[in-house]
Amino acid sequence: EPAAHKPALAKAAPVKQAALKPATTEGGAYTLQIGSYKSEAEAAKAFSVYQHKHPLVGGLTPDIQKADLGKKGTWYRLHIGSFSDRAAAGALCAKLKADGGGCFPAKK
Repeated sequence: EPAAHKPALAKAAPVKQAALKPATTEGGAYTLQIGSYKSEAEAAKAFSVYQHKHPLVGGLTPDIQKADLGKKGTWYRLHIGSFSDRAAAGALCAKLKADGGGCFPAKK
């Protein structure tokens, strides 16, 4: 009987990933911001860690944006994905939060 469970698990993972694909579109107006860091290298490393902890991000690519915050200094904002609208970005963000991740939809 344990062999019967393995195919069911194998089928479940691709369904979860496929459900995310329609929400992401190239050139969309929204991304998810998942952090802000003091260096570009820190932001890149943080993406790798986040991606490992949260497989839901799947094939989404990181977008690191430099932000001069005046007296607070320069920070590097880590964004992922490209979404057609705020609702699509919010849907993935809700799933990531349920998985223990932090994020919020951001306009490009």
